[in-house]
Amino acid sequence: MRKLFTLAILVGFYTASKAQSISFEVTNSIKVYDSNNVEQTLATIGGMNQPQFYNLDINNDGTLDLFVFDRNGAKVISLIHDGQGNYTYEPKYDHIYPGRFTTWVVFKDYNNDSKPDLWFYSEDEDAISLYRNVTGAGDKHAMFELADADLRAYNFGDAPLDTNDLYCDRTNIPAIEDLDGDGDIDFLTLQSLGYGITLFLNNTAENGKPLDPPSFEIADQCWGDFIEYDGSNKIDFRRDDWCFHKFYRYKKKHAGGSSLLLLDMDADDDMDLLMGNAGLDNLLLLHNGKSDFNKKADSMIASDSMFPSVAQRAVLHAFPAPYYQDVDGDGIKDLLVSVNMFDKNSYTYREANSIKYYKNKGKNNQPVFELMDTMFIDRLMIDHGGHTAPLLYDMDKDGDLDMILATNGDWGITGERADYLVYYENIGTKTSPEYKLVKEDYLGLLKDSIQTLSPCLGDLNRDGWPELLVGRRDGSLSLYNIVGTGAKASATKVSDNTYGINVNLRSAPFLGDVDGDGYIDLLVGSNEGYTKYYRNKSKTDIPAFSLIKDTFGGVMPGFFRLETQYDPDKNIFYDSLVFRNINGSSPALADLDGNGDPEFILGDERGQIAIYRNIRTTGFDSFQKVDEAPFYFELSQDCRDYNFGANSKPVLGDLDGDGELDMVVGNERGGVMFALAGKSCNLSSRSVNRAQSVRIYPNPAGETIQFSNIPGDRQYVVIYDLLGQVVKSAEITAGDQVNIEDMISGIYLVSIESDGLIYQGKFVKK
Repeated sequence: MRKLFTLAILVGFYTASKAQSISFEVTNSIKVYDSNNVEQTLATIGGMNQPQFYNLDINNDGTLDLFVFDRNGAKVISLIHDGQGNYTYEPKYDHIYPGRFTTWVVFKDYNNDSKPDLWFYSEDEDAISLYRNVTGAGDKHAMFELADADLRAYNFGDAPLDTNDLYCDRTNIPAIEDLDGDGDIDFLTLQSLGYGITLFLNNTAENGKPLDPPSFEIADQCWGDFIEYDGSNKIDFRRDDWCFHKFYRYKKKHAGGSSLLLLDMDADDDMDLLMGNAGLDNLLLLHNGKSDFNKKADSMIASDSMFPSVAQRAVLHAFPAPYYQDVDGDGIKDLLVSVNMFDKNSYTYREANSIKYYKNKGKNNQPVFELMDTMFIDRLMIDHGGHTAPLLYDMDKDGDLDMILATNGDWGITGERADYLVYYENIGTKTSPEYKLVKEDYLGLLKDSIQTLSPCLGDLNRDGWPELLVGRRDGSLSLYNIVGTGAKASATKVSDNTYGINVNLRSAPFLGDVDGDGYIDLLVGSNEGYTKYYRNKSKTDIPAFSLIKDTFGGVMPGFFRLETQYDPDKNIFYDSLVFRNINGSSPALADLDGNGDPEFILGDERGQIAIYRNIRTTGFDSFQKVDEAPFYFELSQDCRDYNFGANSKPVLGDLDGDGELDMVVGNERGGVMFALAGKSCNLSSRSVNRAQSVRIYPNPAGETIQFSNIPGDRQYVVIYDLLGQVVKSAEITAGDQVNIEDMISGIYLVSIESDGLIYQGKFVKK
């Protein structure tokens, strides 16, 4: 009987006990312990590599929480504060933010209503966008509406409309602060050519205008009158000769990036500058001498490369970035420092355990920083550096599913030259899992110097015991026999270049019965995004794999995006929807709806999970996607897409013994996330074409849209783009119009909640 149970898991796919809907809810409910039996209360965040931190009352309970944005995979993480210095990860809030973040995000109140507003670089607009915080009493979470999709600044040219975009290059982080103390918010950024710091001065207060909307002018191309040099803490306290030229292309002193933070260090009412440099490992404090010497403009007079002190210097591995936020809820801003670099080809840096927390023992305008933690948040989560790929299997034969993670072990330690496995034993039960870190370098693969290790298990020789097949960066496969159980298990290599299969780069294998003949087949994902299907044509205990499909199910992960194109014949630019391929396919098979026909589950480089239903029924040429959005959210009581972070790698198993298959997802940030099945989202009847429909008019639309056939006086409207990202949300009265004038041309999906029912539709914005 035990042998049959093993085969049910390893040959083919998991089978649910009954027909059911297909949906998952990302959860923080799984307990995880480190090797010292200390509970990791933020275990399921998924890891952090290059996090950015900002205070925001996310759940609208009056307490400032911590919004986290990680550059790696453009991942948003919502940490809810209990007011006592403790945080809980609440994934249900991760989708509430408008726009699509890719590089940097800043929360700063610009209209003086005491609510942090949202500034970010918009990939879709290729501009800096600003959303005002419109959260009101009774709202279930923070709410935002578009203030300006493309912030611009007057450039003092001859024409009255002479304006330039506000900018901040993707590697940088701007300083958004009231620089001159006049009550409006200014914007500082490193010049796009890496020459000096540009001040975009907000002139609303000076001109007696309302703070909303803001109005900027390019006030100074070399703010602070100092010159910074690449790869050095050297600062020249003088204004460069080229600063008055209109085009700054003659010289280039600072080719890297900068992370900027303005704060008053000495209570003299001028703003000092704390700066990180892409070429350095320390923060550099520049003291402003404007007040000291009664200068008319900000002027840096001294620098401190030992900030905040020699004994507690803010040093990280590369490109540190500072964040001045209230971490412990005492009303005084503290300092967090994390790595801002994400280019592994240029710098070596730690991907885990690299967040420094300095408590402010002074005041907001005269801080005294004391180092409290060099692993802030890190010590509370599963974070093995980068590139995690999970497995679920009962390794200790106690009847529940244990967890194995492949990892690169942290770029700053291993250089990604030798990945290995980490064993988390399920010390709970088959209905209430709890995981404990038991062993690193599990099965002894570290010595084999495998890069981008992607493991799967399968009973290839039909003896009731699994073999380990692993993908490698070079596109090949390696095969191992496993001997023993639990933490004492070991692996013996059988072969490299196994079965002669190579997908060129980043192979991601999965073993399962694809065609239903009772024999194990092989799927191999690839860096290019396709999945190859190899059928096992052998009817013996020795598999013989033959390539059947180069692109399994015709599936190539991708999306449509509005991009500016150039027509050389007409010499014009125009906008067009373009399909962009997404790389890094990580396949799995599982019978998620219990009908005996497995679903194809695919993770990708973008961090999303796609599901294709009943692959045997539809054939292997053209799979039909279950839905664009298989993840349930409690707040809106509907299902949406979810970003797990770059290079999502799913594995399926019944974690809680309810007969429904759950999901564990690895990613590029070094951790894992859990998603449990069972919420009431029937994806087979919830897609836009089959859901309870709503008439949207006019369609195509220009400036506004309206809805008909919806009962109920109050309607909660959410508009998504084709990536599943929230573009606009609003609460309206029946019959009201929704303004879409600020939205770019394209196809949009609409979900409307009214009287407990969900209505859906789509429209075209002209």
